[in-house]
Amino acid sequence: MEGNIMECEEVIEFIEDMRSDPVPAEEEDRATIEKYTFDGKVAYLLVIPPTYFTDALPSVIDSNCNTFCMYSHVDAEDTCDDYQEVKFIEVVWRHDE
Repeated sequence: MEGNIMECEEVIEFIEDMRSDPVPAEEEDRATIEKYTFDGKVAYLLVIPPTYFTDALPSVIDSNCNTFCMYSHVDAEDTCDDYQEVKFIEVVWRHDE
């Protein structure tokens, strides 16, 4: 059964953190939460644009708030590249307010 991604603690903290900064003028510089399928499994990417000064890496979580895969600057630690078929579905949240 699929949960509500917007109720995940990590998502709530991500949105609060992004909203603590002014909304960037350029749309492509805004933080987003994007829904994808990874080899047919639904997951959500928490996108932190380069304009946000943070060491955090993008998180990918499933609809039950579990870590789905990890992006990393170190190839051996990047488990999101293990998926063959990744499809974008929609943006579920954008830093517009």
